[in-house]
Amino acid sequence: MARGWRLTGAAWRVMRRDPTMIALALIAAGCGIAGAALVLYFGGYFSSNAHSRAHFGLVALIALYPLTLISVFFNVALAAAAGASFEGRQLSLREALAIAWERRRQVALWSLLSAGVGLVLSEIAARIPGGGRIAAWFLGAAWGLATIFAVPLLALEDATPIEALRGSGHLIKSRWGEASRAWSGSAPGL
Repeated sequence: MARGWRLTGAAWRVMRRDPTMIALALIAAGCGIAGAALVLYFGGYFSSNAHSRAHFGLVALIALYPLTLISVFFNVALAAAAGASFEGRQLSLREALAIAWERRRQVALWSLLSAGVGLVLSEIAARIPGGGRIAAWFLGAAWGLATIFAVPLLALEDATPIEALRGSGHLIKSRWGEASRAWSGSAPGL
């Protein structure tokens, strides 16, 4: 837990030194809020007459890919700016966005994969009685863990979505797999 707080503090210090990262985070947050507001508006959430679950679900489904695409695009730009900052360079907002734009094909494909996985997990939660939500939660957590390094790999290594998924899984295994083996080897009875 303490290590997590130290990493969070270090990430905040890096972001404070680099106005590009702050700008990208604010733009991404603004786009996310605007997108959510549009989904709520067009889904009829604000008017009691047009508000139905089916209509709202359709609007959310239509908005899923574009909102995921926007999120991944800005996250790739943010990862590029963070990578440059760790190397002692500072990218301008335009340069960071240009890197994400250069990788637009990978961003689009990764967004499609991510949105598809999210949709499948949502369907599992909705359609499997009883443990569907629990199963979807565990699968979602596993997906999140396995893909935690995918966006930085898209940004910094110019990886394809499949290469980013494999690379992220490999990084997780190499970093935490060794720690879990060491822990389980030292724990009695494991």
